[in-house]
Amino acid sequence: MALNATTITAALVTVLRTVTAANGYVSNVGASVRVGEVRGMATQAPACFVIPGRGGPGEARYGEARQVIREYEVRGFASVLDHPTISDYALVDTVIWDIRRAMESYEPAVDSLIQSLAYRGDRPGYREEGGNAVGAAVTYELTYLVTLTDPETVLTAL
Repeated sequence: MALNATTITAALVTVLRTVTAANGYVSNVGASVRVGEVRGMATQAPACFVIPGRGGPGEARYGEARQVIREYEVRGFASVLDHPTISDYALVDTVIWDIRRAMESYEPAVDSLIQSLAYRGDRPGYREEGGNAVGAAVTYELTYLVTLTDPETVLTAL
């Protein structure tokens, strides 16, 4: 068994792996999904990177149970060479929308682990000199419950 936070991250990876052309997503950023990598991202397009971020306490607390709010950043990159008929800025918007569509759709494997998922914003990224990748970082906050003495058991309510 794994810690709740680890199980949630793995479930998000599974969801993001569906963001492929075969599943109707234009950007194809789910072709490769990695966790916690921050170097060389743009050179691996099409790809998606899940960056588990800062966590903090939620409002609820009861006995050993605690509510946790954790930030996740999903960075997606697409190659402009794979999309010659789409402008750079339109491809950036497509990457954002593809990530949002996957992350914000009902997915039982994720929804059974969390209380809520909230979109917090996105940050576009354009080609740098000599590069062929564009993309975006999309930020979410996930709220879930954990027990201090048993951080592997999923709680659905306090």
